[in-house]
Parts: sequence; structure tokens; C-alpha cells
Amino acid sequence: MNIKQEVIHSGELVFGRGPRKISTLLGSCVAIVLWHPQSGYGGMCHFVLPTQPTTEPDNAPARYCDKAMALFAKLAEERNLSLSQFDGRIFGGGQLTAAERMRSVLGAEQLRPVGQKNATAAFQALLQYGVNIKEADVGEFGYRKVRLNLLNGECDVQFEAC
Repeated sequence: MNIKQEVIHSGELVFGRGPRKISTLLGSCVAIVLWHPQSGYGGMCHFVLPTQPTTEPDNAPARYCDKAMALFAKLAEERNLSLSQFDGRIFGGGQLTAAERMRSVLGAEQLRPVGQKNATAAFQALLQYGVNIKEADVGEFGYRKVRLNLLNGECDVQFEAC
């Protein structure tokens, strides 16, 4: 069987089923991975920030967590599925620079690193849509490579400290 390999970048989302392997590389961005075991549908998004500013054009459907989840919900509904039937995984939200390390020590909300904000947004979004959170690997000082196999829903993550 020929398995298609796809790499998604920030602001992208893939949803479907069949012989495909999806991967992405994350720093402070977050990937949400969804899997519906009964139907074999799944997907991954790679978002940059929790919410879309009202002043920014809507040209990257998965650049923001809120928009990515709305798109996942629409794609699931088109297949007569509900996100509440999916298992979810959250990866990323790392800190990559010395400045982010200092912000995490200071702890003030306005100084909170973007990776932490992204991870929090992902948890809140999955809970809002009723997704069963099966796994989370977020935070720390480093980056992650995430892979999803759309044939069977298997997902793996590799963490590299900086």
C-alpha cells in the first residue's frame, strides 16, 4: 500500500482518512490531533495563537485555535460526525528562548509565554467541543515532532530539549 506523507506548517489543517501520514514540527505552536476510531476519520492542525484578532483577515483557516476547532467541527459535521465522538491529543506549547524562560519565572499573565497560552487554549477548546482528551505533551523548553497515521490513528511525538 502506498502511504502518502504530508507535512503541515503553521496555520494548516488536514482532516480525512485512509493511507496518509501527517507530521508537523512545533515550538510554541500547538498541534491538536483528532481521531474517530469507529469511522477512521482523523486530523491534525498546527495553530500559532489562541484567537484571531478582529483586525486580521481570515486567510489561514487553522492559524488560530478558535478557527481551527470551528473548521474541525464543520468537517466532522459534513461526515455526520460530532467532535464529541473524537479522541483528542494536544502537543507543543514549548518555550524556545531565554526571554520565554524569564517570563515563565515572573509568572504575570501578560508575561506568560505564548506556548503556555496556546496549550491552555487547546485544552479549553477540546473541552468546549466535548472531545475526549487522551494525551497531552505540552510545555517545557524545546520543540516536538508529531506524526499521525490516518490508517489507524496511531500518533507519536518526539521531544528535543533546547
